[in-house]
Amino acid sequence: MAQTTDTTRQRPVIRPTPPDTLPPVDSAANDMEELVDSLAPAVDTLTVSAAAQAEINKIIPKKATIRSVILPGWGQFYNRQKWKIPVIYAGFGTFAYFIITYTGNYQEYLAGYQEAYNLKTVPGQDPGRTKTAIVKGRELNLNQLKQGTDFWRRWRDYNYIFTALFYGLNIVDANVSAHLKTFDVSDSLTLKYAPTLIPTSAVSFVPGIKLTMVIK
Repeated sequence: MAQTTDTTRQRPVIRPTPPDTLPPVDSAANDMEELVDSLAPAVDTLTVSAAAQAEINKIIPKKATIRSVILPGWGQFYNRQKWKIPVIYAGFGTFAYFIITYTGNYQEYLAGYQEAYNLKTVPGQDPGRTKTAIVKGRELNLNQLKQGTDFWRRWRDYNYIFTALFYGLNIVDANVSAHLKTFDVSDSLTLKYAPTLIPTSAVSFVPGIKLTMVIK
């Protein structure tokens, strides 16, 4: 009797393993870096010509300060800020005008006070009423003359102080302006920023910002 083949028993089907659909870690990172680089903004830097840089390098803050101490406005002239010189001398001229005016008023009231004070006292009468002097067309008693003398002396002294402060401001301005003119704004001192990726695991990243300071 002939043997028949059992068709119910089939060989197992071997299917090939599907390839890994995830790209390699290095490939994913490279793709993300390329994307970040394409989005990075261009760094805005200030270019200074060689001639301008040479002129700036000639300015020394110490020399500008000493010049302003010796003669107000000289430091500003050294810093090539000649427009400040008229402003400085207009300020000094204004303070000088007030000092001269207040000094004249003070001396007038002081002379009137001394004149009234040296008058003889009238028996039985109030010295504040009998001891008077005429100042600026007005008859003033001792109390009024004393108040006027103190008032004008006080404001004269205030203007001496204001003048000294303005003189110091002239020195500070020359020093600060010289430092600002010599401040390096070339590419050798630049703060650059750019987006970047920060790895958190083998295959994941989070966006971030990278700051780079280049100092000469």
